Amino acid sequence: MFIYTYIIAFIGCVYNRYINKQCYNINMKKTTTAIPMTPKKFIKKHKKFLLIIFLIVSATLLAISLENLRKNVSRNPSYSISDVNYSVKDKNFFTQKINPKILKYLYKVKIEFDFKATGYNNYDNIFDTSGNHNGIRMEFNKSGGLGLVTHAGSLIAGTHIVNKKELEDGYHNVKIRIKDNQVEFNLDDHNVEINQPKAKIQFDYLNVGYGFSKDRFFTGKIKNFSIKYYSSRLLKILKILIPIYAVIAFIMLLTLVPSILKIFSIDFDKHKFKILFGLFFFFIIGSYVGKTLIAFNDYRVVSPDIKLNYKIFNFLLVNELKKDYKYLITKKNIQETNLPTFSIIIKREYLDNLNSSLPKSGKRKPYRGYLKIDDGEVFKIKMRYRGEGNFHWLYKQKSLRLKLKKGSLYNMERKFNLINGPYIHSFREVANYEMSKKLGIISPDCYPVKVFINGEYFGVYLYVSQANEGLLRKHKLMPGSVYYGDSGAPMTDRGVSDLWFNQKYWVKKASRSAEHKEFRDDIKLFLDNVNYSNEKEFYKFFNRFMNKEKFYNFIALDRVVGSGHHDMNHNHKIYFDPYKGKFEPIQWDVREWDDKVNSKDISNVPTVMRVDFNPILSYEADKATYNLYENSITDKLFNIYKENIIKSEKALKADMHKDTAIPVRDLFNGAKGAIWYSVPYEYKEQLSMMNKDYDVLKNRKKFLMDYYETTDIKIQVSEISPNIKQIRFIVGGNSPVLVDFSDFRKMYDIKRYFDEKHIPFNDEIEILYPGRVIVENKIATVPRGRTKVVSAYQEYVYIIDAPIDEINTSKISYKNAITGKKVIAKKGANFNINATSIHPWKIEMPQTKNIVLSGKIYVDKDIEYKNYQEITIKPGTTFVMGEGSSIVFFGKVNAIGTEDNHIKFVAKDINKPWGSVIVQGQSTNGSEFKFVDFDSGSLATKNLINYTGQFNIHDSNNFIIENCTFKNNKIGDDNLHIAYSKGILSNSLFYNSGFDAIDVDISDIVIKNNVFYKSGNDGIDLMTTEAKILQNIISKSEDKGISVGEWSNATIDGNILYKNNIGVAVKDKSRVEIKNSLFIKSKTTMLDAYNKNWRYDEGGFISGDNILVIGNDKIKSDKISKIDVKTKKTKRVPRAFLWYKNLYQIPADIMD
Repeated sequence: MFIYTYIIAFIGCVYNRYINKQCYNINMKKTTTAIPMTPKKFIKKHKKFLLIIFLIVSATLLAISLENLRKNVSRNPSYSISDVNYSVKDKNFFTQKINPKILKYLYKVKIEFDFKATGYNNYDNIFDTSGNHNGIRMEFNKSGGLGLVTHAGSLIAGTHIVNKKELEDGYHNVKIRIKDNQVEFNLDDHNVEINQPKAKIQFDYLNVGYGFSKDRFFTGKIKNFSIKYYSSRLLKILKILIPIYAVIAFIMLLTLVPSILKIFSIDFDKHKFKILFGLFFFFIIGSYVGKTLIAFNDYRVVSPDIKLNYKIFNFLLVNELKKDYKYLITKKNIQETNLPTFSIIIKREYLDNLNSSLPKSGKRKPYRGYLKIDDGEVFKIKMRYRGEGNFHWLYKQKSLRLKLKKGSLYNMERKFNLINGPYIHSFREVANYEMSKKLGIISPDCYPVKVFINGEYFGVYLYVSQANEGLLRKHKLMPGSVYYGDSGAPMTDRGVSDLWFNQKYWVKKASRSAEHKEFRDDIKLFLDNVNYSNEKEFYKFFNRFMNKEKFYNFIALDRVVGSGHHDMNHNHKIYFDPYKGKFEPIQWDVREWDDKVNSKDISNVPTVMRVDFNPILSYEADKATYNLYENSITDKLFNIYKENIIKSEKALKADMHKDTAIPVRDLFNGAKGAIWYSVPYEYKEQLSMMNKDYDVLKNRKKFLMDYYETTDIKIQVSEISPNIKQIRFIVGGNSPVLVDFSDFRKMYDIKRYFDEKHIPFNDEIEILYPGRVIVENKIATVPRGRTKVVSAYQEYVYIIDAPIDEINTSKISYKNAITGKKVIAKKGANFNINATSIHPWKIEMPQTKNIVLSGKIYVDKDIEYKNYQEITIKPGTTFVMGEGSSIVFFGKVNAIGTEDNHIKFVAKDINKPWGSVIVQGQSTNGSEFKFVDFDSGSLATKNLINYTGQFNIHDSNNFIIENCTFKNNKIGDDNLHIAYSKGILSNSLFYNSGFDAIDVDISDIVIKNNVFYKSGNDGIDLMTTEAKILQNIISKSEDKGISVGEWSNATIDGNILYKNNIGVAVKDKSRVEIKNSLFIKSKTTMLDAYNKNWRYDEGGFISGDNILVIGNDKIKSDKISKIDVKTKKTKRVPRAFLWYKNLYQIPADIMD
């Protein structure tokens, strides 16, 4: 301390000698000669000044020391009781009176114990803390409900914790913390919200094993009961002294001002200083009191019932001080960063209107403004606020919903969000969405941006696109139904939201077309099967109608990060693909990374429950989760998270408004709506949180890896009769077991024994799955469901039918089906088979069947071939199709006719069109159609899919269509419709098509050596497709010879386009290269490039070389499209193009 004082004196001397331009003598009078002043003289001259400095430092250090002392005092209990055990069998009650001296300055109590209920008496009490019923006790009520009760005379506050029947067998851990008469309760690591005491809790006695009276004893066992009492008179004194010393230090610092001014030779008016000091002090205190009261009043919009008290005032005051401190340390200059910059200009009046009566005013009406992104164009916009939680709209940074003027798009979006991330770890959402995309899940764009409003920097926001038709198109998916399952559904008698049980609460945000806006059969099908189908029906539904890979990855990501935010109440978005006929999840608001709940699935919504309850589907979902870890998802997620924070460092450091929501329910005494309050944080805190989040991911990985390692298989061999031996397996644990019978079957003839039948099986390796059972949640949390699925024991029995004395089971080997690690089967199988889930052997697992079709087949009603049926259609087979009848192939088709013996699909009555031939799904991969004729078909609707052609190929790869004929479809948009497929169409004839000859959506296709003649609309119509169109002749199309649209890419090489209304049209972000082609007598336009669909932000682009033209060579493009081709006029068809005469079944008048 004295060294510090001497240093201050030395600095004063240096200033006096070298810095001050005017020199003064010891009497502070001007002189022409500098008189050096030594530290010793300086101390003597300014000892009053230095004494005050000494006192300030002393007071400051004393305040710090007292604070450290306070922390140490509060850390250790004053008195504790531990290792108390109780058993109803022994009735060894524990009773002890607590010393009143301990209770006089009691400020905190901690209780922890384990209990197991084995029965029920009447109002069973586990413990009580008072001899006169004015304490806190835990008891079962007369209905068997476990609760926590605080009792003070007639003032009772009780909280229902859980029903006794919901408690699983075994011990349960309880932790209770009472501080300043506020109670926190935790059961099995789950926090439970408690109705807080209405009067002061007493702790004069401790009773364990009973409470209230010994008649209310606990029927069960209690172990390791401990209670810690924290009492300190010194602590109460320190709480008063610490702020007093801090204020003294501050006031003394202000009194130094005259001395400092005098030392540095500045005139000082003592009277004026006192007035200014008083005013300054009054202003500082008054301003912070005022700001605190304003903050309190603002928060009453969230919770009108809150009452101001010391704790709330102190919290809000500290928060205001933190805001100002952050303002002082924040760098005001916004340095160049590589984050996109969104600059918004909006009238002050409009902002005032948005803020006039929050939250309603912020969402009631959007207001006009302007938006500039980086140095790009200026968009006209409409802006409003968005978000439910007060952290989105109450504070300076408000989450925004922007809508561009019609005709304007940013990144193919007209509507998008600029979200004020509500938490310090909101950048996790960037990683969540990015990883979801990598896993093939439909996910919005999400990335950090800088936001300016009217020139003021508002900080770093998250750009998040909307889940609508535009999002589907960006993912190159067909427009289809998009439903939002969000907040708003009422509670049901099940104790959870009605969202999952009534389709009317799912809001439709997108549809297949305008005609389908009111169509809701898809969401009805989804919810009906999730809720009401039996296990076999659900298994079939899930395999046919759900995109399993996408749903498994969706579930797996929630497991990896420990999120329960997709819960019973909200945050669900689902898409139904109208051409695949499958539902897919849309990722939205994952938010949480949490390692506190040791459960595989944090949120037990019905879809997850149904998957997990089916042993086979559960295994597939678990395997998908494990595979993510095999592909290092933990590090990949964290790296995305970290990269975005580091990339945003400069912008975050300059963001003075950045805050994080913290829970305040207890602070505001449970007032309605008072759940979150946002407080400022610094960049270094964000980095610290980032590293903690990495630990969360690693902890989740450890938990799930341990979970999947858990297997349990037991084997028992017994003799049924002298000639029949039985092998019985009991499988439990979390992961199935791969049982390898390959060596064993060389020695024994083994069969399954199920439903009293001996069932042969062909596989060398069998998967034996543990069973499942549904139990009540220990802690009944409404948003995450009241039930959950746990593993159970399942039985599998095999029979060896042979006179063998002894079975050598050592030839059977075992592996964990999830991890692949070796498993040891234990001897003995006397276990309770408690699985209530379907036995896997009851689920039909059909083997591939070959079906041969030949001759004349009459089809008067729809026929459906399953995905395990491979169909061979012989040459000469004729399908005589009745009116509206269709054939659906879900398995591979080999329809191979010959040039002399075609396969035919024809109408039974030429005036009554038949429906469609449909090839649907991945099991049809590799299907071939050669020398097949389709005549007079129309369209069909099957399994919620509208099939628009008389022949349809959907979701199939490596198909071949060759030497086929398609003609006379008078109903339906297309003669041939291809979607989500890859294959080759060659040497075929399309004749007299009612509308489009061929429509290809979201596919990869080669179209070669075909004839397209007299199409009622387009010859070839492409949407979001990669195509090579080679040496075809397209003649007399009523609209376009070739239409390329909606983000397609095509090469058109060596084609003849004859007398089409428009030769080639390219639109909506599509690119086409045309070369070596011949256009003859186009009626309106030869080439046309334009923007048609407003959801695409570009027009069409055509490039080309060696294009020959006979007749009309008109080229047209709009302002956002481009055509750059080299054409050459000619009068006749060049010899190089006479190849068309050799095409398959070329009509005589193709080029009249």
